[in-house]
Amino acid sequence: MEPALKDFTETDMQNYNPADYWIPKLSIMNTDGELEWNRRSFTVQLKEPGYTYPIVLLLWRFKGKFRENLELEHFPFDVQDLTVQVTTERSASEVELIEDQHSLCTVNIKTFQDAQEWSIYEHVETFRDQTTQEYVSSTIHPILFIQCRVKRKIGYFMWNIVFIVLLIIALTFTTLPIDPFNADRMSVTITLFLTSVAFKLVVKQSLPTISYLTYLDIYVLATLVFLGLQIAENAVMAGLCKIMSKTEVYEWDRYAIVSLAIVLFLFHIMFMIHIYLTAYRRRRLMKQKDRLYQV
Repeated sequence: MEPALKDFTETDMQNYNPADYWIPKLSIMNTDGELEWNRRSFTVQLKEPGYTYPIVLLLWRFKGKFRENLELEHFPFDVQDLTVQVTTERSASEVELIEDQHSLCTVNIKTFQDAQEWSIYEHVETFRDQTTQEYVSSTIHPILFIQCRVKRKIGYFMWNIVFIVLLIIALTFTTLPIDPFNADRMSVTITLFLTSVAFKLVVKQSLPTISYLTYLDIYVLATLVFLGLQIAENAVMAGLCKIMSKTEVYEWDRYAIVSLAIVLFLFHIMFMIHIYLTAYRRRRLMKQKDRLYQV
């Protein structure tokens, strides 16, 4: 809103120069490289409902890359925020950045280029903050965060990682027909353990170096712990063979294997419940926001 334009006419709009009045000096904080400008122009609306003075609109269209910190704790069930951070060189006392109250922010989901790996939500959210760090001064500058969100498609990871790990775990139970007195039983289990370790190193190459565990990391590490318990069970049974009869060793072996199978089953149930209550809870929330946004 520009009070200096109160006597402005439609004829004067052709000679309008924003530098003669007031420019908000907007900029994007989280750009990664230079922006490609397609359009940047000012227009004046002389009569806007709800406003006393004419409104100056800055039409700003650009293309570029933006930085975003990924939160990968829930990988591969994660939902990521895609944010554009709009700020100004002017202080917070001069400029107040707010969302347009007349036009709804939208995302063109049909032009989303990374649809093979991600699904984009339709809703857009904004929130405001202030900063002094960007300009290395004590002056407070406003920031407007404009967010849309995407969810990762889990099909690739379920079939190429989780399913293969499940097969490796299932193969450990194929050692049951091998006699506990036979050293080949432990050799097979150790081979499967080393296979899981090698597979984990391959999976890790597809993720950035992070200092915390993702859900996929926890699952793979849990399978390694289970394989370690299998190896320990084989070692204990081999030791019992020296002090017990074969019948007693077979009975203890059966109890140990059944116990490990129950632990494995309970782990999968509890882990799926945990994922449903955490990662999928946010997906359900984003889907609900999409429905409200469409209404």
